Amino acid sequence: MPRIAKPSSIANAPAAALPMLQAVEKQLGVVRNLFRMVANRPAALEGYLGKTLARLDAAEMIANRHGCSTDPKAAAAVRFAARVAQSRGDVGQEDLAAVRLAGYENGEIIESVQHVALNVWTNYINEVAQTEIDFPVVSARDAA
Repeated sequence: MPRIAKPSSIANAPAAALPMLQAVEKQLGVVRNLFRMVANRPAALEGYLGKTLARLDAAEMIANRHGCSTDPKAAAAVRFAARVAQSRGDVGQEDLAAVRLAGYENGEIIESVQHVALNVWTNYINEVAQTEIDFPVVSARDAA
């Protein structure tokens, strides 16, 4: 049973969240419970939505779940993000060197760390709120 209520529909969300939820619905075709629950605080929803809704095809999503990518440069970013998650941010100089060698600059490295942190944040939010998870089930895999 959820411990933090979510708007029953996007129409019942706070007015400031409505355009963001409509954009999510347009892009994904559905507004998942997490988005509706976070819409209780439109500023939090705005921060979360930043770049989290990337348009990835099925092959790329499968590759990403295996810790790689169909694109060599993106593969370096995925490996780096997996390393950040595994080490809880305590990456080595060699991890930074590898992602830089692939062509990523400091700002992009920071953005990668932010994406990892956002995933941790959504996990914590869902645990605290006991959100009914309505995303498709994906089994965990070890990253490369």
